[in-house]
Amino acid sequence: MSGFSALPLAARLSTLAAAAFLLNLPCGAWRVRTRRRSLSWLLSIHLPIPFAFLLRRLLSLSLWYVAVTLVFAVAGQIAGGRLWPARKA
Repeated sequence: MSGFSALPLAARLSTLAAAAFLLNLPCGAWRVRTRRRSLSWLLSIHLPIPFAFLLRRLLSLSLWYVAVTLVFAVAGQIAGGRLWPARKA
């Protein structure tokens, strides 16, 4: 074992969860400022996915942990949208 796979599972899993949440905070703020179902809206939702995928692979976590990533990504999107709400015109 070398690299990140030498870390305990709990450390790798919490790193993945925190990263998925933090990556989606600014994207959630961006999402609430865009028109629904526009290209910007779709990008704000899907842009963090490759980064979460790469991190999951770097941490040597199997496909079973995509559910954890998804839960924390959605939570980050919602929190980002609530922390920086869209300005009313």
